[in-house]
Amino acid sequence: MNNSTQQTLDIEALMAACHIVSTGLNPSDSITQLLEILVSTAGLDKVRVLLPDENDIYRIEYHFGVSVDERKKAEYRYGEGITGRVAQTREIALIPDIKNEPRFLGKITDLSIFNQTRISFIALPIILNNQKVGVLAVNRLNADVPILESDIVLLQLFSAFIKQALDIHDLIQKRTNVLREENDRLKERLSLEYDRKDIIGENKELLDTLEKAKQSAKTDASIFVVGESGTGKERFAQFVHKNSRRSTKAFIALNCAAIPDNLLESELFGHEKGAFTGADKLKIGKFEAANGGTLFLDEIGDMNAEVQSKLLRVLQESEITRLGSNQVIKVNVRIIAATHRNIQNAIADGRFRLDLYYRLNVVSLKLPALRERKEDIPLLVVHFLNLANKRNEKKCFFSAAAVACMQAYQWPGNIRQLENLVERCVILTTAEEIDVALVESGLSDEYIPRAPSSIAPVETIDARPYLPVTHLTKEAIIHSIQSSRGNKTLAAKRLGLSVRQLQYRIKKLDIASVDIAVS
Repeated sequence: MNNSTQQTLDIEALMAACHIVSTGLNPSDSITQLLEILVSTAGLDKVRVLLPDENDIYRIEYHFGVSVDERKKAEYRYGEGITGRVAQTREIALIPDIKNEPRFLGKITDLSIFNQTRISFIALPIILNNQKVGVLAVNRLNADVPILESDIVLLQLFSAFIKQALDIHDLIQKRTNVLREENDRLKERLSLEYDRKDIIGENKELLDTLEKAKQSAKTDASIFVVGESGTGKERFAQFVHKNSRRSTKAFIALNCAAIPDNLLESELFGHEKGAFTGADKLKIGKFEAANGGTLFLDEIGDMNAEVQSKLLRVLQESEITRLGSNQVIKVNVRIIAATHRNIQNAIADGRFRLDLYYRLNVVSLKLPALRERKEDIPLLVVHFLNLANKRNEKKCFFSAAAVACMQAYQWPGNIRQLENLVERCVILTTAEEIDVALVESGLSDEYIPRAPSSIAPVETIDARPYLPVTHLTKEAIIHSIQSSRGNKTLAAKRLGLSVRQLQYRIKKLDIASVDIAVS
């Protein structure tokens, strides 16, 4: 082949290469077609592009004329053989006759079959975006003609085209990864939006707590939810349960403050028939009912010391014993506890066991008060308004001034108070538009407790000075406890005593459990 013919072929090859790059083909297709042009127009063989992996092992990623078996053999460490050396030095390698080159490893070229044939080898570095180096390597069969400068120039131009295609591939990969990450985040957000259902709001602290709750839900760790009354502690507990692997099992909720001390143990662990007066049949406790699922213990700060001790043992041993029975029952229950009290103060005062707290507080979720997330009030108002309109068959809406009034309010009763106000306004309004006057009227009728602190407050009991036992009669104490439905904390308040003073009087006056049993 004369020089004029070769130049014509080189020009044709370059024109074809420019066309391939300009058409914006898939980078993999572009590189393969570029390599095919080198074989068809430049008289080259086994054209390949080798790229490093994370361990700097060079393998053939793109090729034309290389068999599967040859590709498997063609692996080079950084600096190994001529290919690895080109990657290391970033310099072009020109081997006029590979049979006379001791550094040539022959991993894809069987030299034994080319005894009568001269084979040249050329390898060029391709500087990648990450500053690593790829290698363009080619063989020339029957290379009786010396490697010319024009050959090197042609290969350098093609290596530039290949680099451009690799850069495009890298850019596409990065953009694809970004889109995939954004898609995953969107799916996660949509999943979060779907799963949280009635947990309404966009407040950052609320969303951070939701995300923490969802992460915790994937485990069996005990969770301690802290927040003022009305902030939605039970809804968060349900959210954790629904996003856990226990979601197909039972979710059981128990308000510890609503159960008299003498009945709380039975509620939790159950009792056998005849275990105590009034136990006329076997009762399954909440732990058994929640087996395999989740048990939500609300207002656990009101649990008495005896039940705390027994609860701790259940958490340690994963087993219960019903009242009136010696049979041990294994249980597998995830505990979510909640309180509106300052549990640290309760621990310091000896009213709550520190060891139990550590068992319960593996993960802590603090719910913000409504006054701390006022940007969510319009969203909550719309949510509760839709529900109230549906229940009352109305089409009411709040004026802008009414919503602004609600946003300015401090909401000591939190979300529960807001829901009640919306319901009341829908019921009492005589027009479709609920104005600010009706909202203000509803708020003025509300009971205003002492201003809550920024963290779940401790309920204080103003105990009167110590009085002699004879100050209160046995009948007065029994009547107060029974009228309080067995709640000794409430009974003590009504009598002007602390719980400890009440317990002392019960003991001194020899008041038996049967005397104060609630019918």
